[in-house]
Amino acid sequence: MASNSETCHAVNVANFNLLLDTVKSFGADYKPTNPKLLVPALTSEGL
Repeated sequence: MASNSETCHAVNVANFNLLLDTVKSFGADYKPTNPKLLVPALTSEGL
């Protein structure tokens, strides 16, 4: 049985992926002023 923290982590990861998909769907309209919030910085592309 998975511990509660593992379950919560999986939910957080799923929600973050949903957020990324939403942000990517905005396309060129997504222009945050903080560069840490750009799509490449939020994905493995930013590593």
